Amino acid sequence: NKMQPWVPAAALSLISCLTTTLYFFSTPDSLSASSEANSASDALWRRGKWGKPDAEFNWCEPDYVDSPYIAETWNSFTSLLYLVPAFAGFLSAKSTAPYGKGTRRFYFLLMSVASVGVGSTIFHATLLYASQLMDELPMFYLVLSASFILFYRNGETPPLQASLSCFALAILITFLLICEPKDTPLHTAGRGFLTLGFTACFIYIFYASCSISAELRKMGTAVSARASSDVSTLFELSFYAFVFAIA
Repeated sequence: NKMQPWVPAAALSLISCLTTTLYFFSTPDSLSASSEANSASDALWRRGKWGKPDAEFNWCEPDYVDSPYIAETWNSFTSLLYLVPAFAGFLSAKSTAPYGKGTRRFYFLLMSVASVGVGSTIFHATLLYASQLMDELPMFYLVLSASFILFYRNGETPPLQASLSCFALAILITFLLICEPKDTPLHTAGRGFLTLGFTACFIYIFYASCSISAELRKMGTAVSARASSDVSTLFELSFYAFVFAIA
């Protein structure tokens, strides 16, 4: 497990160029809700209680098969699994890192994980564009806060300017997506910032994870060697899961 940090960064950069292009510029018909294959017929969407789906994506699952309140059953219930690591993290943090000035960002990170689970569940249950934003924005908050924590992982206090810049970016993107009507230039710009920002943060998280493994390995102790091995294993599993998910 001696992968250099630049290797996953380069690999993910190439993959993300493809996925970002497909997501923002040329969504495949198999995922596009507006495609003929995924456009719900009146009879189909009238089964549901949320009205005609207007989200940009309709994932690979028949709509409103099991309940008029749930458009995509499996996607909805599996999204709730995000609450498991969030809850476990809160329990662990409560005993090892009580809430305070130095740990607030970690609690915010856990809240972001839980928010992703709630937002993603609502999105897959309704297939509405408003709920799609409830899915996408918490994901962006999650990767942005994770990147921020990893960048300042050596114990130094983050500069106020850095904290304010991240906060301002999140507020700007949120404002453009929520307050500007869909398909307007400003809303589209917000989606562009969201997509590119998510991609950049995602790449950095993998890069930093590999760097942490290398840093632990250099310490030379048995504990650090075990930790390095665990980080490398988690990184590899995450990388393969990501590749499998987009395949």
